[in-house]
Amino acid sequence: MIVSVQGSHPNLMPDLTASLDVELAREPRALVVPRDAIRQDGAPAVVRVVRGDRSDERAVTVGSMNRHEAVITSGIDEGAVVARNVGSSSG
Repeated sequence: MIVSVQGSHPNLMPDLTASLDVELAREPRALVVPRDAIRQDGAPAVVRVVRGDRSDERAVTVGSMNRHEAVITSGIDEGAVVARNVGSSSG
């Protein structure tokens, strides 16, 4: 993506690059988990919820996502601890 800056500022220098985050949507009170915490090899998608030394899989509904994170619209509660790197197979 190329962004054009209109106007000038003393801190802007020519021919430099920058990184930025672009907000495409806003979801108030969204539960966000890393994408690698979601297993989607079937329907529904699942996450592994960890409690102490035990864990169990929970079916979840996945909302919007980007390259690294996904919004969970139902299936787990705020404060749940989810395992990462669950991949596409169980275990």
